[in-house]
Amino acid sequence: MRLHLWSILLATTLAACAGSRPPASFLHADSSDWNTDLNVVVDINLRNIPLGDLGKYAPFQQMNVVFSGVDTSYRITLEVKQVTRRQALWMIARQYGLSINVDRSAAGHPLSVVISNS
Repeated sequence: MRLHLWSILLATTLAACAGSRPPASFLHADSSDWNTDLNVVVDINLRNIPLGDLGKYAPFQQMNVVFSGVDTSYRITLEVKQVTRRQALWMIARQYGLSINVDRSAAGHPLSVVISNS
């Protein structure tokens, strides 16, 4: 009985971890600096902050975050350890039903993270 319960807990944990991994194409760009920055492992401690302030908090401070058609006063929370910035943004997108993309349209300008409604 104990082994069966352990197997169920392990399967549930693995499924939860797999769900926190974004698809390979999520926020991927042709810029190696961009991809390197998004793949840095960080700790996130955001508690009840306005979505519009996301770029003011570590580790997203250096990112250009643009909002399109979302309520920027909507409060979000994400507390995780040892995830990449890319994973953290994926978790926020999934948890709050948002679409998060990279803006590639500004030739010669730094890339931006665009957050919109799904």
